[in-house]
Amino acid sequence: MNRIATAIANKMTEINGKLARGVISQEQIDKTHKGLDLETDLHANFQEVKSLAVANGMMTVEEGQTIYVYLGESPSVFNNQNIATKAVLMGVYQELLGARIVAKGGKLPAKKRRR
Repeated sequence: MNRIATAIANKMTEINGKLARGVISQEQIDKTHKGLDLETDLHANFQEVKSLAVANGMMTVEEGQTIYVYLGESPSVFNNQNIATKAVLMGVYQELLGARIVAKGGKLPAKKRRR
C-alpha cells in the first residue's frame, strides 16, 4: 500500500468536495497552491530528507519513489503539481523534518489547534 498515493487521492476528493459545497473557493485554492511553492534549497532538502527516510525504513521504496516523481528534478516540477499533491507532500516533509529533530534529541513545538 502506497500511503502517499492514497493520501493524495483522498486529499483531492476532500478538496473537490469542499469546493463543490462552497466551503472553499477557487481563489483560496489558487492562493494556497502558490503558497506551497518550493525554492531550490527546500526542494533539495526535501529530496535528501525523503531519501534518508527510505533508507531508515520510515517509508517504503515505492513511497519514496512516488515523492521523487512528484518533486521532480527541479522546483518547477513540484510547483506545477495539483493542490492535493502539494498539500500532502508538504505535510510529509513537515513530518520528516519533525522526526529528524526528535531523532537528534530536540523537541517539537506544541501543535496549534485549528479553528
